[in-house]
Amino acid sequence: MLLAQDLFENGLITYHRTDSVRISDEAVKSIRAFIKEHFGQEYLPQRAKIYRSKNTQADAHEAIRITNFVPLEKQKQLIQEKGLTEDHFRLLRLIYKRTIASQMKEAVYERTTAIFDIKGYRFKTTGSVIIFDGYKRLYNIEDREETQKIPPLQKEEKLKKIDQKLEEKWTKPPQRYTEGSLVRKLEELGIGRPSTYATIMKTIKDRGYVIKEGNALKPTQAAYELIDYLDKKYSWVVDYDFTKKMEDF
Repeated sequence: MLLAQDLFENGLITYHRTDSVRISDEAVKSIRAFIKEHFGQEYLPQRAKIYRSKNTQADAHEAIRITNFVPLEKQKQLIQEKGLTEDHFRLLRLIYKRTIASQMKEAVYERTTAIFDIKGYRFKTTGSVIIFDGYKRLYNIEDREETQKIPPLQKEEKLKKIDQKLEEKWTKPPQRYTEGSLVRKLEELGIGRPSTYATIMKTIKDRGYVIKEGNALKPTQAAYELIDYLDKKYSWVVDYDFTKKMEDF
């Protein structure tokens, strides 16, 4: 938030303490013109994409977006001219990519499903290859999760089994929250606002309720004791719905 504050004060992004997804008509026109010029007409949807916030209060401001619709190299130059740091540029780059990608066409994949019959047992595998990169071109990263090639196959073709592998897997407990995933959980519960998330994170750390282990937030004994006490004596304090309703007033 401190980095975003600097970017906002230097006129490089819109107001940053918001979770709005709305973009003004003027900005959408500028984004679409940028896409057409730098990526080509084929990356531009026929109609502008319109995003609406679930929370009507959020629309008091626009979504967090760039204010200068120029290529990334020029964005970096603006950062340097303002005397800002590499960390500022990394945040601006994230906002830049989300801003432009929000008005680009979707990526298109071709999926192939193969079903095998092995002595009466059916096995299935699915392959997927990208045939149009769409907004993913902006990120310029290999889509490892979505792309999985399978060799050419013919219907009724007989295949030779080459190998087999038996794996034993155990159910794992849920991963601990990181600051990012905890903010997403708070958003899901309707607790807190973009202007208060940073303060919430600072408070639970300063008061010793959590400690950081890598990126994970590990609850301390003090946190467990506090929650146990409140749950027994003042359960309404730790009720998610109560907190959400207080936020709405």
